[in-house]
Amino acid sequence: MLPAVRKVEGVERIRDGGSLAAKFWSDGGNRYILFVPFRREGPTSYDRPVLIDCDPAKRPQDTERVRYSELGGPYVSISWSQASGLLDEVLKAIGPMDRFQTHALQKMIDVVHRDGVES
Repeated sequence: MLPAVRKVEGVERIRDGGSLAAKFWSDGGNRYILFVPFRREGPTSYDRPVLIDCDPAKRPQDTERVRYSELGGPYVSISWSQASGLLDEVLKAIGPMDRFQTHALQKMIDVVHRDGVES
């Protein structure tokens, strides 16, 4: 079962070449990222979406040489249809956005509706 979207923190395009991320809060103060990883090769431009649990206690421990971001949290793969449903909830819960977030959200909606194929 997917978490409810209660408050949207933001939407962004990641600097790895184009992955897309929508960060949101759910019930009980749980924070998640709907993440659509960019793929450089193959028939589609994006890999299947994943839902990342941002709880710092669930991420690998930082070491002297490696600092783990919230993108390093545990995740589950979800279907394009499930991602579309989460994005519908994000649209209902999102507040004002700057032009970069607006562009990232529109791109994410387009990619998810096309099952990972860029238009």
